This record gives sequence, C-alpha cells and structure tokens, in this order.
Amino acid sequence: MKKSLWIETRASILKIVFGVLVPCLLCSCDVTNPGNIIDEDIYDTNYMEPLLNGAITRYTGSLAGGDSSYVFAAGALFGEIYPCTTYQEEPQAVRGDLPESHAEWSDQLDEQHGTRWLAEECIRRMQLVMKTDYHKSALAAEANLIAGLANRILGSTFCHAVFDGGPLEDRIEYFKRAESQFSEAIDIAQAAGNNDLLLAAYGGRASVRIVLGQWTEAVADAGMVPDDFSYQVNYKTTSGNDLTNTLWYQVYIRNDITMKLTWFEDYYTQSGGVIDDEDDTHGDPRVAMKQRYSQGKPVTGADTRNTPILGTLKASSGTNSVAVIKGTEMRLIEAEAMIREVSTWQEGLQIINDLRENIEAVPSLLPWTAATQDEAFKALVRERAIVLWNEGRRGADLYRWSIERGYQPSDDEIITTMVEKAKAFGYSGFVENAYRAICFPISEWVRSTNPNID
Repeated sequence: MKKSLWIETRASILKIVFGVLVPCLLCSCDVTNPGNIIDEDIYDTNYMEPLLNGAITRYTGSLAGGDSSYVFAAGALFGEIYPCTTYQEEPQAVRGDLPESHAEWSDQLDEQHGTRWLAEECIRRMQLVMKTDYHKSALAAEANLIAGLANRILGSTFCHAVFDGGPLEDRIEYFKRAESQFSEAIDIAQAAGNNDLLLAAYGGRASVRIVLGQWTEAVADAGMVPDDFSYQVNYKTTSGNDLTNTLWYQVYIRNDITMKLTWFEDYYTQSGGVIDDEDDTHGDPRVAMKQRYSQGKPVTGADTRNTPILGTLKASSGTNSVAVIKGTEMRLIEAEAMIREVSTWQEGLQIINDLRENIEAVPSLLPWTAATQDEAFKALVRERAIVLWNEGRRGADLYRWSIERGYQPSDDEIITTMVEKAKAFGYSGFVENAYRAICFPISEWVRSTNPNID
C-alpha cells in the first residue's frame, strides 16, 4: 500500500520565491506561465493547491533531492553511507566534526527551515481564505502533514531550535510543533474522508511522540497504520535537480557516495548477499548493494583514496522514491515499547523477528537472538537502522536514546563499525567517538545575523 506526496493529476507545480509565484517545470504536462503575481493576490482559494505544491517540492528537494541533501549529510554523520568525495561538508560529517563556522550548515538550515516556513505559510493562508472549509479540506490536511514532516527533519538534524528570527530553543520544540501539525492533519483528514492522509498523519505523529516520551499515545497511533502502508516522496528526473534522488545521483553519476566501509556492507554479506555478483538476489533485500563496474573495472570514488563504489539498490535510479512513513516502522515502535519494559522485552523481540521472517530473502533471514533486555535493545537498534536505512531518520533516534539511556556514538554499532573500517582503510581525522557530534550546529552565520541569538 504505497501512497505518494505527488498526485499525478496535478496540472502544475509552483514554488514561492520571495513572495512571488514562479513556474517550476516538474512534470511532463504543459504549464502556462502566468508571470509575476503580487503576493496579496495569492490570498485566493485558486492558489492554495499551487502553494501546497511548492511546499511539497521544497520538502522533496531538501529531504533527498539534487546535488546534496539531508539524507546525504545525515547519512555520513550517522554511519549509513561513506562519502568518498571532494566536497567539504560530508567528509567533515563522517568524521563527526561539525564546526559552527562551516558555511554548509547555513545551507542545510536554510533548506530545512525554508521548507518548514513555506508549509506553515500554506496553512496560515488556507485558514484565512478557506475559512470553515479549511477544517474539511484534503489540501489543508496535506499542508499540515508536510509541515509536520519538515519539523521532524529539523528536530532530527539540529542541536537547537530557532523559529523565524527568534531565540535559540531546545530542539525538542521541533518535535512538539510536528506533533501538533500531525494532530491537525488527522482531524482534517478524518473530516475530509481521506484515508491515505489519515494513515500518514497517524504514522507521523507516532514517530514524533516516541521522541516526546509519549509511548502509550505513540503505540496507539502506530496501531492505526497497517504493515504494508508506505507514504513516499517521489523523484521525477535524472538530471541532478531537486527532483532527482540524491543517493542515486551521488553514487551512479558523481561517484561521491559508497556503501563501502559501513556496517550495512558487513550485514548484507552476512545475510547471504554477494556484492561482486551483479545478478545476485541473495541477502537482505532491504540493504542490497553491488560493486559498480565500468569497462570491466571496479569504479572508485571521486577522492584520492580509490574507495570502491558500492551502490545501494534502494536508489538504483534517480526516480526511486523515499519512504517517509511506513507500517514496518510502526511495528518497530510497538516492539520498542515492549523492549523498554522488563516484563515484555521478549515479546518486543518477537515482533522484530516476525518482521524479519516476512522478508522475502534467500536464504531466509536469521532471527535476532537476545538473552537480556539490553541485547534485545541492540537488536532493535540494528533493525531500525535496516528498516529506515538512508531515509534520514537516525538523528532522532540517537537524540532520544541519548536522553533516555545515555546512549552515545561510542555505544552505536553502526557508527563505530564505520569509523573502524574507515581507519583501517587509511582514512583519518575522526573525532573520538565519545565526543562525536550527533546533530548539526546552528551556523555561525545564522548566529551573527539573528539579533535574538547571543
């Protein structure tokens, strides 16, 4: 049951740029350019859908689109990929070194907050022009869903929250904001009779409620979402713009990303996968990867280390979708709620192994085993990493586990494996795991231009 943030029948997709609507050619249909439109004229019901399309476009690009994106930078920081690139941002992230002075963090903040602001501006204008119709409009439900997803990324990314030139706040404020927006999306989707948006909003709210420590409520939300549900961001081009899946582009076009040197490489081979065999169908398909070849020779990275490029089959095309809400994550929320309790951790582990048993893999995936509650938690960490691999989700996990359990990068098997493999390969400059960053700083540029930040 796959649902998409893109609806094929939408005739035009527009972005807001500095308060002016301009056309964005993102679909194959004909689009008429209306020219510049005065901002005040956009307060019209006819413009609500184009405004929403602009927010969706911005979210699509900021999540996993174009030349660089959140899943690229976060994947490097949290051990999901290895950047063998001449860029500066991702190699710094993979080393766990995120100085405030780096200009790229301003770009990340701009991208993610631009998405949030645009989605929330859609909501504000819809409330003004739709009036009572707002509370039963599928467009309004979707706008709240996108705003919630945008705030969820911000909470997963940045060490502090800051809104529209305001002061620094605790990053938990992003998740609180997202929960409110997902709740609004639920209420409106119910009134509008849109079940797809309703399930997506329940899943989104469950995913932020576990960060907020609202476990009973999160489990109730998760139970509303069936196993086969998947709400996706779709990518439409292979040209490297915001509508191109960045993992594909950076692996298959730029040679800037590899799955080499990651925990996932080891796990895939241990599950039966054969990386050098292009026709191999063995191993856990959720982390399938293959060595890239060109003219019979292995392709290596764009940096000077000749790092082999292992491409993920999860992004084998520039038009591969990225799931943002899915039923399998909901089952892991239910499993984690049980693993948190001394009396039910075995049942939680069984939920995880039931998921693994349902994966069509050759050979069949082995269950995780655990003799203690702590070992069951380690199995949960692995399974969440596998299920949400390269979907930009590990930041929120490491944040909440650090608060709940004192969990640090030095405790994380995914990160420590990547660091040790990279060191053995000859890479250097890594921050000690005990001091490794688990979030992006609010950049020096933003601090210096915001009078409300000391």
